[in-house]
Amino acid sequence: MSTSEYNSLLFEISERIDGLNALQRLVFICRGKLTQSGSGNVHDGLSLFKELEEHGYLGVDRLKLMKELLKSVKEWSLFGKVKKFENKRKEYKGLLEKIICALDELNDMERLITLCRGNIRDGNIGNIVDVRSLFEELENQETLGIDCLDVVKVILAETGKTDLFKEVKEFEERRDQEDGFEAKKAQAAALASSVRNSLIGVVNMKTVFKLFAGGLVIVSASEVLSGWSSYEQLVAAVQNCVLPAGTNLVQITDGCVCLTVQAESLSALTNLWKLYQDGTLQKRLYDFFVTDEMRRLAEGEDVEVNVTIEEEEYQKACVELIQGAQ
Repeated sequence: MSTSEYNSLLFEISERIDGLNALQRLVFICRGKLTQSGSGNVHDGLSLFKELEEHGYLGVDRLKLMKELLKSVKEWSLFGKVKKFENKRKEYKGLLEKIICALDELNDMERLITLCRGNIRDGNIGNIVDVRSLFEELENQETLGIDCLDVVKVILAETGKTDLFKEVKEFEERRDQEDGFEAKKAQAAALASSVRNSLIGVVNMKTVFKLFAGGLVIVSASEVLSGWSSYEQLVAAVQNCVLPAGTNLVQITDGCVCLTVQAESLSALTNLWKLYQDGTLQKRLYDFFVTDEMRRLAEGEDVEVNVTIEEEEYQKACVELIQGAQ
């Protein structure tokens, strides 16, 4: 993820912290990391994060403390976004490291600098002594980054590193697919939200994935969704593998993994409620969502799936369907 995406994520988290009125709690958690004068400059989430950045506790590649803060206020959706950001940064940095090692073996800095000449400030050329410092200069000039890999592809093409060139292309394609997925998810959620008030027979299946021992929530909706190539594919799979006949998945939202389901008839809704009460729905959701990747995140501990459908919502949906059939 880029620096701009990091800043956007930080701003989103700060707005949520301010909305929760949780600043005092977070400042207390960070005591020892802020100087007395620094604490006096903290008046909202954003100013807290700026202070933590200045003291070296927070940065684009330093998000451990941020995850701890989000855990403390049980903001699992944002926690999932931070982990996703970390994973993409890790993948990008790992790819860059492979390229650096391969280009170092060429031992031809003069040629590499020539290839990048238009992207380097004249006054900085003398500071470039190896491939790593070359890439640092390119990143400083914002001509190299997670969403800006053209200069690397030129270098790899000119130096005959076809395998690494292919890896970079595949990395870019995955990024494009993920961006497209997020866009479609947002469009689907917006559409569902706009028509939801006119739907009848709707209930929410609130699903929480946590460790059996200790109760720590290990994944958010963002992480569950990111494992699929498209939002439509995930919706279709849930429809076929989890939901009973006569019900439709309207949307999937963050917080926990909240599945909004519409029943086409009273009998379909009654069947859904029966499957919820006898545990069948919970088992289907476990079998569907608890993947090898989720077990890896659990680090060997058992994963528990808790599903909740509010009875008040169910009764309201029943009344709506009865009235709609009259």
